[in-house]
Amino acid sequence: MTIVAGVDIGNSTTEIVIADSSVEPPLPVAWDRAPTRGAKGSAESARGAAALLNRLERRSGSPVERVLMTPQVPVHTRRIDVPTMKPDTGVVTLLSSGVATPAGNGAAVGHPWDATGGIPSSSLGPVVLVARDPLGYRSTVERILEWRGAGHDVVAVLLAGDEAALVAARTGDGIPIVDGVDADATLACVLVAVEVARGGNHVRALADPIWLASALALDAADHGHVRAACAMTYGHRCAVIGRRRDTTEIRSEPLDEAAAIFRDGRRIALMDALPIIAMTPVGGVCQYLLSGEAPVNTDDLWLVDLDDLSELSGLRSGSVHERRLLLAALSPATGIHEPAAAFSDVWGGRIDMVGSEAQASRAGALTTPGVSADAWVVDLGGGTIDAIGPLGESLTAAGCGELMTSAVAHTLSISAGAAEWVKRGPASRVDSPFVRSDESGERRFAIDQAPHGSIGWITTSGPSGDLPFSRTLALAEWRAIRLALKRQVFATNLSRILAGHREKNALHDVIVIGGPAGDDEILEALNPALGAGVVGRADVAAALGHRWAVAYGLVVLGTETAPII
Repeated sequence: MTIVAGVDIGNSTTEIVIADSSVEPPLPVAWDRAPTRGAKGSAESARGAAALLNRLERRSGSPVERVLMTPQVPVHTRRIDVPTMKPDTGVVTLLSSGVATPAGNGAAVGHPWDATGGIPSSSLGPVVLVARDPLGYRSTVERILEWRGAGHDVVAVLLAGDEAALVAARTGDGIPIVDGVDADATLACVLVAVEVARGGNHVRALADPIWLASALALDAADHGHVRAACAMTYGHRCAVIGRRRDTTEIRSEPLDEAAAIFRDGRRIALMDALPIIAMTPVGGVCQYLLSGEAPVNTDDLWLVDLDDLSELSGLRSGSVHERRLLLAALSPATGIHEPAAAFSDVWGGRIDMVGSEAQASRAGALTTPGVSADAWVVDLGGGTIDAIGPLGESLTAAGCGELMTSAVAHTLSISAGAAEWVKRGPASRVDSPFVRSDESGERRFAIDQAPHGSIGWITTSGPSGDLPFSRTLALAEWRAIRLALKRQVFATNLSRILAGHREKNALHDVIVIGGPAGDDEILEALNPALGAGVVGRADVAAALGHRWAVAYGLVVLGTETAPII
């Protein structure tokens, strides 16, 4: 029995496979992984890997005779959140849409007045009262009654807090009441239109730009602005739209200075660059430029435009938060590092340097049962996608798992830690303490009671059980958003990587390895990128799954004679 260990020091994690290389193919004996210490290629990362090997040897009882490693080529990526232009609505402003707890029903237009201010003696026409106190529903009801007692026509009420139901129960006349509204922005308007539809329905009046323009006393020249505001109410039960007192149009500044600079000299604004980058070979962008910054050199660039989600059929306006561009850039290579010397400080045995990471990943991935020898191997990492072809081609492109995490976090306004779990696959809605609805349409009974406060929320499996992450999206909306993001991050990116090889390799298999390969939907997401090709998930050595291709591949390569370090 000859016990060897393949050691893969990655940018994020370090994987080690101990195997018996005296048999063919080598038989895995033990394997483990841990976060990489320090930067890949550093002495600290090598010593951390050696410490992991020592622990694995003790735990498995299998002393290693020989360690197989590869020279380290650090890959550094940068993710940037770039705010982009908002729709130009001119003097019209969307004050609220789709809050969860409105009350009353109907549409109304009136002059906004501070409910806590003095009550004018003369008639003001229709009045929309604005209550600033988030916890003062009793005083708000008193003020509504006082305004009515003074002869004013109160047609709607807007609240800074979330007490619409409590106010409605005490006024009893069914006027539209919307909570969670910015009081200062509302009082800066000269006219405000408010609509609350009956339960299960969507706004009609405030989704009609002709009606709204007339209600806000705007002429045909403003119809384009009104249309942009109305579009943000589609699919919601309630909305509030105002006409500002200031007639100066408010426009978002475009990202004129933010640009991608291509190797052929073209400079294209980031907002317009995504479809061009998607048709350009990997490495076609050599620099990027952000507002107020000097140009940054890059070996590759990939973008995700969250505004593209608004084009999804059936997606309600506002389901995706304000438009953002997410940028992933691959930093220029910093050279090749030899980890053996630092590794031997902690582990004192024989260390052999074998091949390259690309060769090892391919050798390991091709031990998957059923995969063809001419398959492409696609390594999905945290910051990059690496594609290794049957003729030895190797391409590294920016944008992968971490970019997907950022996209989900921004889309749902949740933390990156939560997004790391939310992005992985199908979710369910908690209908009652013991009943869940799944994306498949199935309703099922749960064994464990749902956590307090999660009723009505969409949840996924987290590190400590159910992880609630949205109460406003429908399950079908979240599925559509999630798959659309995965197509942007993974499939469209992979399409451009393989574009130069598509003709001769269109029918070849693709086998995916790496952390994101464990995503429940990765195969579904990647299918559009492959044409007639077939994609599958690696099962290294028919036992290790998708994460261990490089480490086991080193063992496979190491069965040949290698120089001793």
